[in-house]
Amino acid sequence: MSKTNKHSDSKIAIGSSLLDHIPHGFFTRNGGVSKGIYSTLNLGLGSRDEPQLVLENRERVRAHIGADKVIIPHQIHSNICHTIRSSEDMITPLEGDALVTRCPKITIGILSADCTPILCADLKNGVVGAAHAGWRGATGGVIQSMIDAMCEEGGDRKEILAAIGPCIQMPNYEVGEEFYDNICSQHKHATQFFERHKETQNWHFNLSAFCADALVKCGVTAQTLPNCTYSEKDQFFSYRRNQHQNEPDYGRQGSFIMLP
Repeated sequence: MSKTNKHSDSKIAIGSSLLDHIPHGFFTRNGGVSKGIYSTLNLGLGSRDEPQLVLENRERVRAHIGADKVIIPHQIHSNICHTIRSSEDMITPLEGDALVTRCPKITIGILSADCTPILCADLKNGVVGAAHAGWRGATGGVIQSMIDAMCEEGGDRKEILAAIGPCIQMPNYEVGEEFYDNICSQHKHATQFFERHKETQNWHFNLSAFCADALVKCGVTAQTLPNCTYSEKDQFFSYRRNQHQNEPDYGRQGSFIMLP
């Protein structure tokens, strides 16, 4: 069953009430050391920010969660999920868009700047997951890959709790006819996640609702945070907002989860 959380913002990270029993966080852009358009908690080594500042920001995330190690994949908008079973699986960069682990004290996470971050936990069976679901990953099956991988590690769909974090929300996610046709030709049910703007007559896509529907169809309990990365400029980085403002680059926030 999908729910909506009205959890209030914190300075560094936003939590999901569904995952209160486990260390996790949807981190904001606040609490770091980066400057300018990257201020302040930019976690993206793929940005043009100074690498030493990004590494310091990542260290702050690790300390905030209380992890021994933080693992982030090299994201490629795919449906690839990696399972971290031992230190031998921690070779970086792991190329893909989701991670799953049973290893305690190791934080897994993803980066985003409008795409949908998803954190999952089955505390009863001791397995967690994190996925980066942009429209390509979401429609390409990254959510299903993560849930399948969690079950392969001993998870139970009935026990998995999934939190959908801050992403670009429908009012600010304008897309073209080709985008609409492409998604709806692959997923007939996807028409319910599009609306035409009354004035512009352009399509708007509800990415978080599409992801919530995918999670529910996987048999897990899902909760959606209402925050919009595009409109909440003081809280989140946004790729689309920076493009509209003709900025040369953009920062990335992170979403992380860990077995205690």
